[in-house]
Amino acid sequence: MRKAKILAVLIAALLTSVISTPCINAFAISSLKDFSIITKEPEYFPATNSLEVGLYWFDQYNRVHNSNSPTPYFDKTKPTVIFVHGWAESILKNAGLSDSFPNFQYQPYADPTIDINVLKDWINKGYNVGIFNWKQLADEPIVECAEDKIWTSQHWVGLIPINMRWKKVTGYETKNMPNKTSADLFYESYSKAMEGYKGDDIRIVGHSLGNQMAIRLVDLVDKHIENGDIPKELMPDRVALLDPYYSERSKSYLNGNTTAEEADKIVRRLIDKQKIVFEMYKSSALTNNNLSGDSNRALEKMCYHADLYPNYFLLMEQREKHCLPIYTYFWQSLYKLNPNTAGIMSTEDNSSLGAMMGGAYYWYQKQGRYTINPQDDTYLPRKIGRYIPQVDITLSYNGKNLTYVDKNNYETINVNVGGYVSLNTQAYPLTATSKIVSFKKESGAMDSVQIATNGIFKALNPGQVLIKVYSRNLDRNRQLGEEIAKYVMINVS
Repeated sequence: MRKAKILAVLIAALLTSVISTPCINAFAISSLKDFSIITKEPEYFPATNSLEVGLYWFDQYNRVHNSNSPTPYFDKTKPTVIFVHGWAESILKNAGLSDSFPNFQYQPYADPTIDINVLKDWINKGYNVGIFNWKQLADEPIVECAEDKIWTSQHWVGLIPINMRWKKVTGYETKNMPNKTSADLFYESYSKAMEGYKGDDIRIVGHSLGNQMAIRLVDLVDKHIENGDIPKELMPDRVALLDPYYSERSKSYLNGNTTAEEADKIVRRLIDKQKIVFEMYKSSALTNNNLSGDSNRALEKMCYHADLYPNYFLLMEQREKHCLPIYTYFWQSLYKLNPNTAGIMSTEDNSSLGAMMGGAYYWYQKQGRYTINPQDDTYLPRKIGRYIPQVDITLSYNGKNLTYVDKNNYETINVNVGGYVSLNTQAYPLTATSKIVSFKKESGAMDSVQIATNGIFKALNPGQVLIKVYSRNLDRNRQLGEEIAKYVMINVS
């Protein structure tokens, strides 16, 4: 027993020392060369002792542009993915803040033959890609201090007022501090940058502590939509949580809850209310046990969950394992995933992920554990609960059930330009493991409507478009089965 306790203490000390050196530059790892700076436009970066917080858009060559000014790197009609980093302790250098600005060039030290721009394929496929940068607020010697700033703007550690202090080259700024949380600043930057958005797909990707930023952002967007502050079409459709980190201690500012418990409540509500798809990937001991933080098993069961095993890194290299899902998630877009192997699902549609949510299964990496390139990765499912498939979807509009919902025999809903159509959907049985229902513009005048959120469509231009409402199940072999699909026509005049 005594030996077991000593071993547990040693492991905890190891993990604590590992996590104390987080993924620098949002992507890059301290003392390693992972996401290096290729090119940037320095006129968009402030002086070294200014607070640099905001959303930045990228082009396919890793050039970056602040969203506060007009940019050619953002198209309001395109699908959008926004990445938010986590803890960023000790990233500031004497040379200035700009030296530590992130981008998407991957050069892993474990394989010097790899030098790949993992962003380029996303841009070529028509995505807007951005990063929310909050590194100066996340730059704290203790990870929980950065975590606190996500949830509260007023917090003390012992007799030290942390509040919203931010790091500059000469130390911490404690006078000219924001009076809002880091998540509030994320929301403000997001809502401003996405103003007038006319696309159909918004995805938020959060790594490590940034997963809490992602969850808090979507929660704030939902509440501000409900209050009428922003339009419905700004609701994200999908959230990816990459090796998500949570501390263990309860928080007075959360009425005694832990951040994990609070995040769980938010995610449960967003899934039930907005049918948002959540995906989670774990890759290190930093998040997969309770020695260095809360593993948050409850959140795993709500999401599509896959475990990565990057065994080409050594046991001591938990930091490298922790940062890996960022690269793999964006890199995976270069390859068409075998739909029967699951795994990193960044290229798969929401209905495929939705079928795998709910906690009946999780997926674990079987092959590709000793290579960095995700092309050879395969995953197998492991059952952890009962799987109940969907058998039907019903549609209703203005309190009336739609009777004709076949692809060749459907009903038409009329709406004027600028108006909204709110289509209510219900997956059956009510006890189905996953109740995710997806929406797609099947044919017709594609620019006539915008898919806003969970059955809400905004009328943009005159025309007719056929809407597909669908979901997928897992078959008996735990592979993606056939779709359940219903159809309705929206006529905009």
